[in-house]
Amino acid sequence: MKKRLLLLISFFSLNGFCMESETQREKYALLSVSQKNGILPLAQSLIKNNYTIISTGGTYSSLEENLSQWEKRKLLKISDLTGFPEILDGRVKTLHPKIHGAILANRNLPTHQQELDQLDIPAIDVVVVNLYPFEEAIKKENASMDIAVENIDIGGVTLLRAAAKNFQHVIVISDPADYEKFQQILEKNESFDLKQKQLFALKAFKHTARYDAAIANFFSAGKTLYREYNLGQNLKYGLNPYQKNAGLYAINGGTNPFKILNGNPGYVNLLDAITGWQLVKEVRENLNTVCCASYKHVSPAGVGIGEPSLSYPEMAAYDVKSDGEVTAVATAFLRARNGDPKSSFGDFIACSHKVDQETAQLIKREVSDGIIAPGYEPEALEILKSKKEGNYSIIEVDPAYCNNNNLEIRELFGVALTQQPNSGELTHDLVSEKNVVTTKNRYLPKEAKQALLLASIAAKYTQSNSVVYATPLQVIGVGAGQQNRVDCVELAGKKAAQFILRHHPKVQQLCFNATLKRPDRNNAINDFINGTNIDHLLVKGSQFAPLHVLPLTENEKNEFLKTYAHLSNIAVSSDGFFPFEDNVEKAAQFGARYIAQPGGSVRDQQIIEACDKNNMVMLHTNTRLFTH
Repeated sequence: MKKRLLLLISFFSLNGFCMESETQREKYALLSVSQKNGILPLAQSLIKNNYTIISTGGTYSSLEENLSQWEKRKLLKISDLTGFPEILDGRVKTLHPKIHGAILANRNLPTHQQELDQLDIPAIDVVVVNLYPFEEAIKKENASMDIAVENIDIGGVTLLRAAAKNFQHVIVISDPADYEKFQQILEKNESFDLKQKQLFALKAFKHTARYDAAIANFFSAGKTLYREYNLGQNLKYGLNPYQKNAGLYAINGGTNPFKILNGNPGYVNLLDAITGWQLVKEVRENLNTVCCASYKHVSPAGVGIGEPSLSYPEMAAYDVKSDGEVTAVATAFLRARNGDPKSSFGDFIACSHKVDQETAQLIKREVSDGIIAPGYEPEALEILKSKKEGNYSIIEVDPAYCNNNNLEIRELFGVALTQQPNSGELTHDLVSEKNVVTTKNRYLPKEAKQALLLASIAAKYTQSNSVVYATPLQVIGVGAGQQNRVDCVELAGKKAAQFILRHHPKVQQLCFNATLKRPDRNNAINDFINGTNIDHLLVKGSQFAPLHVLPLTENEKNEFLKTYAHLSNIAVSSDGFFPFEDNVEKAAQFGARYIAQPGGSVRDQQIIEACDKNNMVMLHTNTRLFTH
């Protein structure tokens, strides 16, 4: 049977309203909305296409006030159809057999059509409903149980469910964002196919499910939680290849701010991308600069900022051959990637600003799994798409997106843990003089504050326990995921020392065979610094050029580390308090001059004294930064 909006029936009367033809039933649309935006042009479009509007109290009044006299002849109150008034201050308006019979009738069943005819019920073909604003009402400061109850929609939910159930014959619109789409199809005099009707029905069912979940969450006062997850992207697998059903979902009707432009990122890639983006965004907003991060297994290997421009020693250490100034994004990337190049192998990159062509060219030469940024220049995008035989993961993030959820849920071993998101940003207040403890040295230059804030933001997005070393320009050492804090201090310190020694003049004299790959070159530099395989590395005709560079002595290393530390304002941030003095001693050993830590240890005084002994400045931030 050919699909039609209405079946043909004989003449009938409706409370004094006679049909215009004995052979064609007039089309009817029911409109009952709490949100009036866009409802007038929708009603006008329906009337223009020979629909009669059936409407409830507030919606009827709004339409009656704004429609033309000609249009108003196609406007009916609910009571005109039911013969029954709205009662109980509007609590009961549409809960009537004539309404729900008109919506639920199966037009393919002659018995249903006969019943409608016998009871003078016109079939309703379009239902447009949005519900009382329950969620908005309970968020207000003066929200009470009475206010909540009065904002629970009964009739609207029933209308939506009835229309959605009968989607084969009734078009249901629950989202004002769909008005324009509906009108376009209507104006073109096109029919609504079954797939489109089913999509509208699905949207209505999801709308009522979300609405009921909000009510249940409110009444249960946190004892029962309902969440809605909408699939945004299938992932190739979870943490391991045998963990299937991996996906990225938006929560509670919220938007998915991530758009995958290329590749097929995995679960770990998304963890790195999302965490890395939060880090660079927080640096951008609180240090007012371009920032890039190199992420591996949900912790940064390096973080860099884009200002000031690269110095000549930096360009030499990072193997940059440029006649002019490197762009800010490229500068930030180079500092991030070269903070710990060994750990950055196979990283996921996060950029706070649009990626330009120069940055893309620099990324192309590295082994990397993917990148996330708020945008890409067309030339940069094409360069990045060519990586990994076209499989390089490229994600574009909406820079305006904010996480407005006040609850974070983590499921493991069949149970769920909940907490408030750690969404409070670290600002310059964290490293202001008011937080300086009573160390004898209280001087905090601007550069030291920047290094402390950069290190603290990085620590916030590093797996705990964590300690981060940083200069004002970049993170130079990360100790992540250790069970005791002094191991974090030592691990990060060793990485910081390795970073510093990569700038030693002897390292800059090393010349490599042009065929030596970048990862092998980085490993060779580390071997040279650590004094391993020296004979092999320096033999004429080896991977190193015939230029004989004498090994670095321990005295040369120590002197260079001291000089660099004195000039570079090296700062250390810890995500938890220092429990013993050995943390301070170890940080001082690696050249740290400034420390930020929450404080709160029973040995705080002894730790302060250890700082005084080493002429260090320490801040008690009173802010723990654990991440797991």
